[in-house]
Amino acid sequence: MSGSWTTTGANGTYTVGVAAGTYRVRFRDPNGFYIGEVYDNIFGDYFGSGENINVGTGVGLAGIHASLEKRPIVIGLLQQEAAGNYQIQFTGPANMDHVLQETSTLTSEWADVGEYLRPTSGTGILSRTTSATQEFWRVRLVIP
Repeated sequence: MSGSWTTTGANGTYTVGVAAGTYRVRFRDPNGFYIGEVYDNIFGDYFGSGENINVGTGVGLAGIHASLEKRPIVIGLLQQEAAGNYQIQFTGPANMDHVLQETSTLTSEWADVGEYLRPTSGTGILSRTTSATQEFWRVRLVIP
């Protein structure tokens, strides 16, 4: 399958032009505030579980939509242990993977760093040693 991407308008509508063929549609929030979905109403971002959509030549489709759910909140406290060594103690959903993310500005892309952590109690500590000039960190809840 080939693909294309677009963003929604202020009213939530979107248009994407593709050649005739078979496609799957993924809806995602690049800012991470909402949980992604693969059409038709499949939780997460995994294309393999999506429904095929057949597009004919010169044919428009309607009704391919999603209603994304807000991502659960993860609250953390950043502490600098020593130069370049950081720890974030956080509280989030238990028995789910969490990963540290960092960025140099709030308008830059967030990048996962380090290993996933799956706390059984809902409270965990993620550590990071870096010489990079990152300014911002957050904990991301990993949605399968």
